[in-house]
Amino acid sequence: FAAINPWHIVQSRWALDCNMFPHVLIAALYFLNHGICGKGKKWNIYISMPLFALSMYCYGISIYTVPLFLFFACLCLIAARKINVKEALICVALYLLVAWPFIAMIFINTFDLKPIESSLFTVPYFAETIRKGDILFFSEDFFPQLWQNILSLLRVLFQVGDDYLCNVVPGFSTMYVFSVPFIIVGNIWLLGNWRRSTGYFLLLLLFQSFF
Repeated sequence: FAAINPWHIVQSRWALDCNMFPHVLIAALYFLNHGICGKGKKWNIYISMPLFALSMYCYGISIYTVPLFLFFACLCLIAARKINVKEALICVALYLLVAWPFIAMIFINTFDLKPIESSLFTVPYFAETIRKGDILFFSEDFFPQLWQNILSLLRVLFQVGDDYLCNVVPGFSTMYVFSVPFIIVGNIWLLGNWRRSTGYFLLLLLFQSFF
């Protein structure tokens, strides 16, 4: 199903940075789950943190989805005694070590601050950007933008017809119509079985972070 998904076919033809976001995120989630559930392999948790940080460089919406997921995952895993506070602090340090330039860039541009310039690196301020308004919490018109984002999501996911070639294979939507029931059944199953596995719980928590 993954190999023949129209969206994946589009990805293989167009090297857009945001298309890498779900793949890097799933890789990070794999190592996090492997570190928690694998016996004697807790070091995999530390591998996942730079990957979570790198995923943020793929897509702007990651600024309020990835940290949100990690925050609640951390609280739940500590409460369930899957990790301790020391391990959580190491994870935070590894994550921020890679993610701080992106977070600093968002912070500077959100609050219209001066850019950071040094001989080693810069964190720029963008006076104008056409994409900032697409991110809901940066939009000047919150509710109209929310409605437009919902319509755009539904159009890209389910509309069969002509659209930008960067979004769909002509004549198809982002996914095949016959695959939608499998997605619905899979999500219902996950909702009913998330207590059986930490991996199921993390996957469900990831979905909730995006919605």
